[in-house]
Amino acid sequence: MATFDWALPATRNDWLQCNGLSFYCPMTSRMRNWGDLRENLQQHIRLLTDEAWPQEVREARQSLLRPSLAAGWSLTEHAALTRTSYFSGEGSTACHSLQCAQCPIGEVALRTAVLLTSSKEILEALKTPDMPKATRNLVLYSLWDTVGKVDSMLFLEDEITWYDLLESGWPIFGILASLGTLLTGSKFDVRDDFSELRRDLAQLLRPQSSAEEVQSYLGPDQSSYQRWLVYAQQRRSQCFPPTVLGTLLVADGARSMAMPLPMEDFLRIVQSDMRGCRGPMDNLVELLQWPWPLFEAVDWLQTPAMVHVRIQPSQLQQRFRWQPETTGKLVVPRYRRPGTYGFVGDNIRSTGRPHCSLVFQNAFDTLVEFLPQKTAIQVVDVGSMLGDCCLWTLKRLGDMSGAWRSPRCRAYESDELWARLALTSAELNALSHAMTVHHVMVSARGQSSLDALLSDLGDDPWVLKIHTDGSELDLLQGAPRLLSAGRLQFALLRMESQLQLQDGRYRPPPSAWRAWMRSSGLHHHYELRFCHHEALLVAKRQWATRALLSRNLNFTR
Repeated sequence: MATFDWALPATRNDWLQCNGLSFYCPMTSRMRNWGDLRENLQQHIRLLTDEAWPQEVREARQSLLRPSLAAGWSLTEHAALTRTSYFSGEGSTACHSLQCAQCPIGEVALRTAVLLTSSKEILEALKTPDMPKATRNLVLYSLWDTVGKVDSMLFLEDEITWYDLLESGWPIFGILASLGTLLTGSKFDVRDDFSELRRDLAQLLRPQSSAEEVQSYLGPDQSSYQRWLVYAQQRRSQCFPPTVLGTLLVADGARSMAMPLPMEDFLRIVQSDMRGCRGPMDNLVELLQWPWPLFEAVDWLQTPAMVHVRIQPSQLQQRFRWQPETTGKLVVPRYRRPGTYGFVGDNIRSTGRPHCSLVFQNAFDTLVEFLPQKTAIQVVDVGSMLGDCCLWTLKRLGDMSGAWRSPRCRAYESDELWARLALTSAELNALSHAMTVHHVMVSARGQSSLDALLSDLGDDPWVLKIHTDGSELDLLQGAPRLLSAGRLQFALLRMESQLQLQDGRYRPPPSAWRAWMRSSGLHHHYELRFCHHEALLVAKRQWATRALLSRNLNFTR
């Protein structure tokens, strides 16, 4: 294994996150950037072993994790062949300490992630305290050594604290939580004398209903918070698990209630307490088998609901000219319960950007480039989820030095939780005057059709985005008045005709869209384009929309 970036990062933050560094991965014959691998783990690792999801979903996540898993195996094999503790950035240089490691947290996270795809036999073998004497298999030895590296980083190293691990962005605690589940099963079904605390943990970390999920975003009630404080202050013995878990619950509760209590202090207490718990154990695997969701609770602190995101020009606009970027606040889901699509939160945290269609961003920026300034443009987003595209468009237009008059965005979302999160995001960004969120199921006919809901749209130019579970064409067919009024600039509709929906149906193929255009007579007024998994309906005979028919709206950098 070799690398073209041998030098260690210049700052401590860069050393923890490994920004700007890469190494050669022989398993894929590619240079791998540490930052890209961190983002890949953040997005997909938590669903890999979550048995609440169907097997095919978890298998799909494993395929998406291929860059990280291949890199993890390469680092594991390198450590086995060279008998070194860490990868130094140069294959011939032995490295046995953190000081010479190119990316210590990243390496430990990647090598530990490999264990999630290992056989049961390997997981059982890792429980052996004297593994070096028990095997001549270098790879197995290296996997056992990986567990030792995690153990050392958590409990022996003073240079890296648990707070550093959380701030680095590497999901090491989420990986350990998944590994513990593989070894012993769920930690939430244990029966003992702490039923009230265990119930609180289960409702917070693994809610089973939408009501529990909504309640968790509101923060703990006073009685729950006081109960956690009592646990956090107890010191019955050198290792009292309810004290540790109570401290973590208090830390998260204080953050959700915006209390000025530093997370670093809480984690310092937890790290100290856990050293007392780990001391009498033979190895880290014994702690992973602990009947308490320790690592799940610490990982929970790494997935906050409020995320700072970068609002950048579209990928296509960045190609043509430099424009400034701004920032925003987005409230995202913390849960991965089936049906909630909470993994979108993992995606937003990892990228630091809104989860808004890149094709939509390219199309919108292209339209804005050619519209006359001071135009009062409106955006309608059906199936808005978190209101990401509303936040992006309003922040983009607001950052253009007042060139646009009173831009507005209407978000329509059928899921109550998503609608609440979008509404909170609008309030946090002081956009309530421009962004309206409606909790409604838009239909093809009646009072909840687009024609009915948008009857007060006025004469301003507007754009439409529809991302639903397969009803895009039906909803558009239910808006003949809007489509014939001539003010719609473009409509972007999700069209993944090969992806099976939850009810077993498939979205209509491109031929169905073309047939509808001809039968409705709309082909005289609109041009139909297909961009990646999107269908784009573009108004004809308008100077501002001509570029939408010629530019590469699939462009990404």
